[in-house]
Amino acid sequence: LINGAGGNNIKAMPTITKYDPRELSGGLDEGQRGLYDIDMDAFELTVNGKKVEGTFKDGYLTLPVSADCEILLRLSLRPVFLEANPRVHADGGRVALTLGPVVYCIEEEDNGRDLSALSVDTRRRVEKIQKEPFPLPCLVAQGERDRPFFALYRPAKGEVDKVSLTYIPYAYFANRPATDMQVWVRKK
Repeated sequence: LINGAGGNNIKAMPTITKYDPRELSGGLDEGQRGLYDIDMDAFELTVNGKKVEGTFKDGYLTLPVSADCEILLRLSLRPVFLEANPRVHADGGRVALTLGPVVYCIEEEDNGRDLSALSVDTRRRVEKIQKEPFPLPCLVAQGERDRPFFALYRPAKGEVDKVSLTYIPYAYFANRPATDMQVWVRKK
């Protein structure tokens, strides 16, 4: 169960039926490790409400447990830009923004019309903010908006304006007035 401010809390209540182990190990497999940016110096682990120290070995956390205990792991997650495999042509040159297992999107409600004119700077820091009515944090990234012009075509000038892009959790898309949305945004 992932809950709490920022979706940073993982609560597990293992039920042991055949045997009663004295320790439990868990972690991310090699394919998942790059998808999450976890600050391993800033996490808190409790078993039955008491702070415990787990041990890390080979990417797995091992901690002492008993049958029917409650484990709470509070993580400090950082946003991660993901790119699609180049064979996914529709997402070429675009990135998606995630925070742990949560995928984010941009909507016109926060970012104005013509989302296709936006690009995000993946080298800049992404900020977490709380925004109504969302229980999970929203993310703010820096980017650019192509300046509009009135002809159908013109010589390339590269005229852009600096903008802040507000990302909301994808699960909350379309919970406000109907607008366009994008998950995969052009990369600056």
